[in-house]
Amino acid sequence: MTNIIFAELPKVAVLDVVTPKGFDSSVIVPVTDSIIEEMVASRKFMLLDRSNIDSVLKEKEFQLTSVVSDSDAAKAGEYLGAKYVVISKLQQLGSDYFLSGKMIDVSTGAIFAQASDTQSGKLTILIEMAKTLGARLSGKERVTVIAASDGGGAAAVPSPAAAGVTVGLAPLAGGKPEGMVGVAGGTFKMGDSAGLGVGSSVMDLYQAQPDEKPVRSVALSSFYISATEITQEDFYGVMGINRSYYKNDKAPVEKVSWYEAIEYCNKRSASEGLKPVYTIDKSKRDPNNSNANDKQKFIVTWNAQADGYRLPTEAEWEYAARGGQLSKNTVFSGSNQAQDVAWFSVNSSMPAGQKQPNELGLYDMSGNVWEWCWDWYGAYDPKATNNPKGPNWGAKRVIRGGGWTNPEQDMRVCNRSDTTYEFAGDINLGFRVVRSASVR
Repeated sequence: MTNIIFAELPKVAVLDVVTPKGFDSSVIVPVTDSIIEEMVASRKFMLLDRSNIDSVLKEKEFQLTSVVSDSDAAKAGEYLGAKYVVISKLQQLGSDYFLSGKMIDVSTGAIFAQASDTQSGKLTILIEMAKTLGARLSGKERVTVIAASDGGGAAAVPSPAAAGVTVGLAPLAGGKPEGMVGVAGGTFKMGDSAGLGVGSSVMDLYQAQPDEKPVRSVALSSFYISATEITQEDFYGVMGINRSYYKNDKAPVEKVSWYEAIEYCNKRSASEGLKPVYTIDKSKRDPNNSNANDKQKFIVTWNAQADGYRLPTEAEWEYAARGGQLSKNTVFSGSNQAQDVAWFSVNSSMPAGQKQPNELGLYDMSGNVWEWCWDWYGAYDPKATNNPKGPNWGAKRVIRGGGWTNPEQDMRVCNRSDTTYEFAGDINLGFRVVRSASVR
């Protein structure tokens, strides 16, 4: 067994979890202690005792407010002689609890690690959530265990994440795909969770719509997604064509139909020795396609056991755009300021990856070009909460992310749109690809 010299481990101070006003304050100590317990178990850190933390801060007359900023946390960590300081916050919406935390580097004030967990049920679930948070901040993965009923009361309501969703990244054959980012599975609020509404003044094409409701908790398995939109260079290398209006090898490919995006996925999979995800039957017309103007109507089926490339589901797309487990809950993908992360209302598409990435290191999830998803477009099904793939039929396919011709409000991570899925004339429409992490 390897001996660990605890004096050499970085010191970490975990500040008491911040709870909502009026919330049962008796949970603060056990929740905070549970975060500490899991971080100690990681054997990566030396955790400072909570009672010592309180006494030192009182001695320094350092008063933490109910909303602890990163700079305040770093200052407290400096007084405590810690390398890192952990701050966490608990929020509640109905029976849903959201626990988020981040580890601040005391010397720089920068975020060293951050994580979150969302669950539904009774108050007893908070201890399990705290342990999950502590594990994730330590670079480990742990699935929250839904607490059983105590004293004969009603059992805790299981969240979708407790229903067998893979949390963490399973290895793929050949390792992490080049140019792709791993997205650890988890649960998130899908839809207009910020209550911002929708709308645009551009030719009245995007009037206020109810399609971002109802907001619901959605659980996803882990996956990999391309860090940028598929570029013209990428597309030409696989398909041998490039119809993009604004020619630039490093810019996203555009004027691509949904069918062509599917073909790209299969051909790229085959070229890399992977099993294509899609079976495309061009000899029959798809009875689930209700669009009278679609002349192709190929039947496309999805083989969930294949390890190749595919389009993201709409839920996967939104989860990744929000930053997955690292989400800061920003309006746009990676920022509350659209201009930081998105090309919008400009003169043409731009080379991929020029704006700031989001929390996961994904570029242009807001703006540049719209992106095809797998799903038929339709109203959200409030019961579809575990790896949803959208409706079983429809007339159009979902597109996400907004594009370079669109106004700022269309860049929001919850914004939805759709188009005829054979359509290949849009100079503002491209895609990115996904691989399932659970398929080996």
